Amino acid sequence: MYRVVVTEEVHNSIKSFIDSYRNTFLSLFSDTWIFDEELIRNHYIHSSEKFQSELFNLIEESLKYDIVFWRKEMQNSYFQLITDIWNYKLFLHYSEDNKNKIRCLEDLELHKK
Repeated sequence: MYRVVVTEEVHNSIKSFIDSYRNTFLSLFSDTWIFDEELIRNHYIHSSEKFQSELFNLIEESLKYDIVFWRKEMQNSYFQLITDIWNYKLFLHYSEDNKNKIRCLEDLELHKK
C-alpha cells in the first residue's frame, strides 16, 4: 500500500470549495421567514462537513492501493484519476514515488456533472 500525501495547496483548494459550497446554500436560507430556517441551515452545515470528510476519504481510498485502475499517465511522470463524488466529477492529479511507496496529490478539480 502507498502512503498518500495531500499538498497544502490541495488542502486549501478543498477548504475553499467546501466553504463556497456551504455558503451558497446558506445564503439561500437567510432571512426567509421560514419557521425552521435554522434547522435547514444546520443541515447544510452538517452536509458540507460530511462532503469534505467523504472527499478526503475518497482521495485516500483511491490512491492508497498498489494498483490504481483507470489512471491516465500525463506529462513528467504525473498521473490523473477521474472518479465521482456526490454530484461532481473529481479529477485527481498526482505523482508517485515507487521506491518509497508514496503518492502525492498535487492538484484536484471538481466539476459539476
